[in-house]
Amino acid sequence: EEVSTHWSQSLTWRAFFAAIVAALSVAWLFSGLWTGIIASEGPPVLIPNFSGGLQYNVREVPVFVLMGVAGGLLGALFNAINGAINRARARLYSGAPLQRLLARWPSLARSAAAQRLLSFLAAGRRLRVLEVALLALLTSTLLFFPPLFYGCSSVEAA
Repeated sequence: EEVSTHWSQSLTWRAFFAAIVAALSVAWLFSGLWTGIIASEGPPVLIPNFSGGLQYNVREVPVFVLMGVAGGLLGALFNAINGAINRARARLYSGAPLQRLLARWPSLARSAAAQRLLSFLAAGRRLRVLEVALLALLTSTLLFFPPLFYGCSSVEAA
């Protein structure tokens, strides 16, 4: 199947990964089929220095499923917003919005300020540097000021 013209290697790895996830999920769910308690015998992979197994009640599985669905929907929303932002940035860097604005107001286009702005933004690099500087300023502001609202506390109190 891997030498077929319509079968890619990435699809093979995806199918392999899906089969592993399905096998582990079915084994995990079947562990609680008769007892009502879903358990894993060994330590979980993501928690180091964990000595005991985990146990879940079968009634908790729908909550886990809803959490997974919510996480997937939020991830899809993030991807959609990120794509829209990137498309808007591509249009902005092309200079088309500014040119349309100046085409609507020819008197503004002839002004010295508009000409300076156009010459400054003509090289897309300057606009990108300005964007990064504004983003760094916003991020540092958001990280610097909130602790000022809560005051100081001693290390012993923590």
